[in-house]
Amino acid sequence: MKNLIYANVFLAVAAAVLCCWSGSSYAETAGNDKIVLVDGKVETGRVTAEGWEKVITAQKTYTRAQVARILHFDTPMDFTEALDMIDSQAYDNAKFKLQLALEAPDVRDWIKVYVAYYLAEIEWQQRNFDAARTQYDKLNADFRDNFFLRDALWRSAQTFVFQEKYEKAEVAFKAIYDDKRFDSDTLKWRAGFSSYHTYEIRGQFRDAYQKYLDLAQRASQTISREAMDAIIKDKPLPVAEAETVNFYFAALFRGNVCQALAGKAKEANDAFDEMAKKPDKRRKNLGNIGKLIVKVIELDAMDKLDAAAADALDKVTFDLARAFIFYADSKDLCADILYWSAKASLVAGDKLQAAAFLNLLKENYEGSWVYLTALSVLSSLSAKE
Repeated sequence: MKNLIYANVFLAVAAAVLCCWSGSSYAETAGNDKIVLVDGKVETGRVTAEGWEKVITAQKTYTRAQVARILHFDTPMDFTEALDMIDSQAYDNAKFKLQLALEAPDVRDWIKVYVAYYLAEIEWQQRNFDAARTQYDKLNADFRDNFFLRDALWRSAQTFVFQEKYEKAEVAFKAIYDDKRFDSDTLKWRAGFSSYHTYEIRGQFRDAYQKYLDLAQRASQTISREAMDAIIKDKPLPVAEAETVNFYFAALFRGNVCQALAGKAKEANDAFDEMAKKPDKRRKNLGNIGKLIVKVIELDAMDKLDAAAADALDKVTFDLARAFIFYADSKDLCADILYWSAKASLVAGDKLQAAAFLNLLKENYEGSWVYLTALSVLSSLSAKE
């Protein structure tokens, strides 16, 4: 069957294309502190304050969004060793070293915040989610203006997701979305998107559709004319608006997928068709990929595949493979294509092939919303076969 050939080629290519990222470790520096910026530049200066909005040195003030990390001149060796131990998963030893770092002489108060944060990270990495949430929340309660505030809020909300407590996750993400501190922050849109994704993962597709499209509408109202021109002309987006634009498109895309899952496949296909007719590559690609997903949903709804449906399944499998290789421009979209390729395999009755796609999804996008959705949905699909 052509479907098997296309899917096997896709699996081989996808495995070759996907790669792992690795982070760099914390390093001790001498003299002034070093401020490592998001754009890769490194500047020096004595940091006098580092909070969730600003990092201030004697010479300059940075927004928190500009700063990737800070290398403190008074970093205790125990702290540096603790981070190395966390990287090597020697968590008990890391905790011991972090406590020693707190006792080091002549270290400024930044060490208290960083030790609290990395103690929470240790619990997170060990999947001790109740303990991690407690630590993150305590960090933000004890240090209300701290360098890791956004990360701690986000991790705390995510713990509910990994515990499959989706109603509590919805509340936690919505609290971030409603927090007035983040009205001009892209964290707001990320939290709103994640809050609504909890509806999708619970199978409440009609509600998810309405909420996603409402979020897309609100996000679109904040996008400048300059950014819209950049979208239409396929030019780089203004840096300050790139993430908001990304969430606008993501909400629009997921909303219409949920519309199809809610039983409105024709309406969803029409919406994606309109996107596919746009002159810019991004909307065109999203529209075409969306139509492929709707087709899988339609085929899955059939009681039995006739010859025409089997041919359509072959074509959509091939087209999903092409979309993954040539048109997917984000990790979420790549994950989505792997997920729907797995579902197409189940429609074709090939559980092994579906498992192969799901393994690729796990290896490269574990923890993503798409992967979590796959775990809850594909298990029930497999039970039907």
